[in-house]
Amino acid sequence: MVSPEGKAAMLEVVSLLRDVGPFVFALFTLMCMAWAVSRARSAHFLLDKIWRLIGGGAINDPELKKDWLQVRDLEGFRFRSGIQFNSRDTWGKTLRWLEHHDKSLNDLSFARAWISGKPWNFNEPRMRSIRAFVACVSLVAVPSLFGMTYLFAETSVILTVKGTETTFWTDGVTAEDFMLARGTPAFFVDSAACSNKKIAGLNDKDAEVICYSLEPDALPKLKGFIFEQRAFSALIGFICFVVLLLSVRYAARAKMAKGFYDLYSAKHRVRDQ
Repeated sequence: MVSPEGKAAMLEVVSLLRDVGPFVFALFTLMCMAWAVSRARSAHFLLDKIWRLIGGGAINDPELKKDWLQVRDLEGFRFRSGIQFNSRDTWGKTLRWLEHHDKSLNDLSFARAWISGKPWNFNEPRMRSIRAFVACVSLVAVPSLFGMTYLFAETSVILTVKGTETTFWTDGVTAEDFMLARGTPAFFVDSAACSNKKIAGLNDKDAEVICYSLEPDALPKLKGFIFEQRAFSALIGFICFVVLLLSVRYAARAKMAKGFYDLYSAKHRVRDQ
């Protein structure tokens, strides 16, 4: 028979995702809105959609409608390309410059982070620093990605006893210390070894919680913890993959910008009109 203290201690071990999930979703929504506004350098296109949703109508005055459509088209082009055209005239000159040098708008958009002033003016990317940055990101992200993949495939779950911070692995059949938890003594037990609810090197509370994890009625709770662990490892693994992908993409963008910089710096560059 499991004591009420053991059950209560086991129930104290909960997933962090359950607490931070709503905040992560709200932060993600705010970040998407901030990114959209910063990319277009204006909130007009968002306000237009909100106005149409709430007001349910368009602008009726022909002159105002014409002016607004021009603003909206320019901002829409800014958002699609990420390039901050300050006027329709600059927009047209940029397209002519690209055509003259046999370049595409996609290439210019890809390298836009190094644009200085006019869309055809470029700063020189610091390629050595960028390559070093990508290498540092890889040194962190790649091992983390493999670690999260291993954790996702595990059938055991990592639990920590609150108050004592004793961390252990358990799959409902056996339990053992977590190697990376330096404060946890080494142990390995199964249900037979837990007959007296005692584990060498651990206090009574830790032993009771660990032994309870090997009881049949703890299995549903363990399955929930395993699911949360897999969800957490999948989330962290996905973040590591995205960070690694973005860093490599950043290096590719810098390389593209270097080509535009060399083109701009060449003697045959076209003067700004």
